[in-house]
Formats: sequence, structure tokens, C-alpha cells
Amino acid sequence: MKRYFNSLSKSVWVVLTVLTLGSCSDWMDHYKNDSSYNGSNLVTLAEAIQNIPGAENFIEALQNTYMFNGDKLTSDTYWDLLGDDQFITVWLPLDSSVDDEDWTKYKKEEKSYTENKRAGQEFIQNHIARFRYTVSSKTDEKVVMMSNKTYPNTSAGIGGVPYKTEPNSINILCKNGILHLLGGQLKYRPTIYEYLTRNSHDIKSDGKKVAYDYRTILGDFYDKYTEEKIDELKSVSSGINPVTGVMEYVDSVIIRKSILLDKFGDISEEDSTYYMVLPTPALWTLEYDSISKFFTYGKKETDPDSLQVFYTKYSMMTDMLFNMNSKIQLSKKDSVISTTYSRNYNLKNRVRFNVYDKPFAANGLFKSYDSVKCSNGMIYIVDKWPFDDAKTFNRVIKLEAEEYDDYDNTVILHNRAYISSVKGQKLTNVFAARISSKDSKPDWETEFKIRNTLKGKYKVKLVVFPDTSSVKNVKSNQIAVDILYSGDNPMPDTLHASMKDIDEPPFYEQEEFYNNISKIDTIQICEIDVPACNYDKDSKNEAKLRIKVQSLVQDATRYSGQLWLDCIILEPVIE
Repeated sequence: MKRYFNSLSKSVWVVLTVLTLGSCSDWMDHYKNDSSYNGSNLVTLAEAIQNIPGAENFIEALQNTYMFNGDKLTSDTYWDLLGDDQFITVWLPLDSSVDDEDWTKYKKEEKSYTENKRAGQEFIQNHIARFRYTVSSKTDEKVVMMSNKTYPNTSAGIGGVPYKTEPNSINILCKNGILHLLGGQLKYRPTIYEYLTRNSHDIKSDGKKVAYDYRTILGDFYDKYTEEKIDELKSVSSGINPVTGVMEYVDSVIIRKSILLDKFGDISEEDSTYYMVLPTPALWTLEYDSISKFFTYGKKETDPDSLQVFYTKYSMMTDMLFNMNSKIQLSKKDSVISTTYSRNYNLKNRVRFNVYDKPFAANGLFKSYDSVKCSNGMIYIVDKWPFDDAKTFNRVIKLEAEEYDDYDNTVILHNRAYISSVKGQKLTNVFAARISSKDSKPDWETEFKIRNTLKGKYKVKLVVFPDTSSVKNVKSNQIAVDILYSGDNPMPDTLHASMKDIDEPPFYEQEEFYNNISKIDTIQICEIDVPACNYDKDSKNEAKLRIKVQSLVQDATRYSGQLWLDCIILEPVIE
């Protein structure tokens, strides 16, 4: 352990120790009244603990658990740490305060990599803090342990665990730190991230222990897209390793970056409060099998199976996480919003997605089958799927015609705002695309790419405007609509929609659809079955809607060579 500290860092520790010890007169008074206090006779923390009855198991755990440098297992044990010259504070859980089953795990001599990490972080580091923490009648502070967990510390105890009341049980001064004896142990509570990425958990349900394994269904998914880096500013450096030339840290703070943490919330952050609605593993598997069929990709994709797994799990997580910051949840008893909530999206599309009313009510979202308290929030485990597919991932697809920019060279688009009325309809800031041929010909056609379709059935609708806001000069169109698909299974059928006055007889012999040309009208032109998903910006499967306008020359006074189109709607068919 000595090699971890160069002369400069040793000097820094000594100065910090002298300054912090000298700044607390109340603490020094404690030792002035203790006849056993003699600075020259101080021993190390390791030596002090050896003389305390009931510390045998803790000593054995310290001696058999190895420390880490980042993610690399070192040859130094935590017992070496307690004999080193850096200044730390130790809260000693006596033998009787820990279950025999847990002591067996902590004391095990030949631990695996994972066993070493868990015993060190979740037990030993959870009872050790850098620097000096003394106890007096005025103590009221927060202590950050080496495990990165924070506990409130008062004169009575720490983290709800009382201090031993026997003489000389607290503020035991040692050469390299301070020792306190506890009447229990500080229970390590994982972050929500740690809970998901562990191997298994025992949940007490109906008086029985049930083992839940979230790592295989969700934890590995998080880990796969998570990158860990050492925060050099917050970590304690031990200098550059003379052999490898790499900076090493004795107390490293890890930063996690992930597309999932960025999208759904940083559930690895200790200083946050998140609520998570988590299905039981059995329910997750059941819903996964049901939802994954929507994310079936075509054979043209490079890795369709990986895309299916990613987007299935990604979509299932849509409303599972809630940042409970009071600035975000303004009235959480009335309603809460998930981390994917977008106010602009809801206002623009006039929907109410990612919002849940009365979450704490008897039938509310946070009414759980079981619950788990984590260090940065709560997990509510549910055995019934609480989310609506139509409001999470299988939503209506809406393509605003005036925002579409993939036209070819044969058509031209003009935007126009209606600020008037059509037969009594007041239209304010309503936009439509006026599409026509560039050379003013009465016939033209163009295609719209439809993105983010799932595999499955959709109702296809067009929202059309009258040719003008003046009813006297209203003209209509006859249009043909092709539904295409450039994936493995094209859909060549042509459907025709006659945009004529609804009172007129059909123009085509084929099935026809009519709109009311005196108002903004929505016409459902067909129902399609999309054969594969293109739920990715780089997807090679592409759905298209081809619109062809046909205007007869002899009826030019009645039919227009241009189309006013507000939007195209694909509405999922719920079966």
C-alpha cells in the first residue's frame, strides 16, 4: 500500500489531518478528558481494531477482500488500507450486528472478481470514509462513504444505526484515522442502476423470499450501452505507476455515460431521486414476446435480430422511469410525467402522452406488487402491465405535408396559412401544403416516405383542404394513391380516392373515397399491412405513399391541378 502514495500526497494528507484535527475544539476536549490519550502512543486503525472484542469477523473480512484500482483488482487488501498512512474514519460493525450468512460471504478467502467487488463496495467501503469524522453533542452532518453512499451523522448514530454507548466506543483516535463502534451495520442500498445490473435479488413477497434476476433481462442491456470513465477531478490520485506510466487512483469516482441514461434518466447518480415501475421478470418476458413482433425487421437489414432486441426493450422502457425532482413533478400526488415526456410534442399533436394521473391512489401507477427502496429512489415492482402500447410506442404516425422536403423535380410545394373561415370554420395558423406540377400540367405524382412504421396493420388517412377559402370558387381533385414498400415484400395495390363533392356519383369503377370540398376533411383511403419494421433512421426498409393527381381537361373548370394537403396519418389497428 505504501507505494500508492508519493511524498507529495503524503504531505498533503499530513497537512489535512493537522488542520482538521486542530479545528475542532469540542473533539479535542474529548481526548483531553481521557487519561489514556497520548499522541506518542497512538496505534494504527488495524492495530486498534485487533484489541476490540467482537471485531474478529470484520478483521477477517478486511484481510480476505482485495481493493480495486478502477476496475482492476489489486494485490492490496482492505486490511492493508487500515494499516496505511492515509487518514480515514472507520465505523466498526461488531460481529453480532451482521447475519452469519453475510459474514460467510464477506470472510470467504478465495473470492471471485465479482465477490471481491461486492464485499468491498457494499460492506467494507460502506463503513469507511475518507478524512476525519468525529462525534460530539453538536454533530449534524452528512457523511459520504467510500462506497459513495451518503448517510446522516448525528450524536446518536449514523444512518439510523446507533453508536455504542459504552465508554471509549466513539472518537477512538489512531495514527491514521478515527474509529467508532456501531450497535448495528450500515445497510448498503444500491442505486436503481446497481439493482438492475446485479445478478439476482431476494424479494419478500407474501412472507416468502422470491429471487428476481433483472440482470439478464434489463441489466445487461444497460451495461451494453454504458461507458464508464474515471472522474479525474473528483478522484484521489496516487500518482503515475512507474511501470505502466498510467495514472492510478486510490479512491476513484466513476462517471457513466449511456444513450439509455441520457434518454431515460441517470439512474446511477446518487444525488438524484427516481421512481421506476418495473415488471416482474415473468411479466417482462411475457410482454417482450408480445411486443417484439412489432419490431420484426426485413432481411435487407445488416443485423435485424439486434435491432429487434434493442428497439423492443427500448420501447418497453418508454414510461418506466420518473425523475421525482420537485421542479419537474410540480404536483406529484395529482399527476406525474415520465422522463420521456415532451411538452412541445404533446402541445403540437394535441395528445397527453407520458402523463399519469393519481399515481399514489389505490389503482395508481405506483401501487405496486412489491417495492424496493434504493439509495437514489424507489422501484415499484408490478405483476400487471400498466402501460398502453398506443400511448408509448405504437402511436399514430403523422406526417405534416408542409414539413416534408423529399419532393422530386416534377412537383412544387407552397405553404399557406389559413386565417379565415370555410363555411363557418375559423382557421387560425393552420398550415397546408399546396402541391402542383412545376410546369403547370394538370397531372402529376409524388411520393412521401413514411418513417418509423412498425410491422403490422395501419389505417391510412389524408387530411385535405379545399382549394381555396372562398366557397364560390372551390375546386376538387381526383387522386390515385399507391401504397409502396421497398423492403422484402412490396405492396403494389393502387387505391383511388376521388376528391369530389360528396354528393356526386363515383368517378372510378374501382373503390372510391370522397371528401367534402367545402371544409377541411379527413378521408380514410385504405388499410395496409406493413410487412417489416423501419423503426430506425438507417433502416433499409422503407414505406412510401404515392399520390397521383389526375384532372380531366374537359372538366378543368371544375377540377384543379393542385392538391391542398395538411397531413398524412397512419393509425395503428389495435387487434
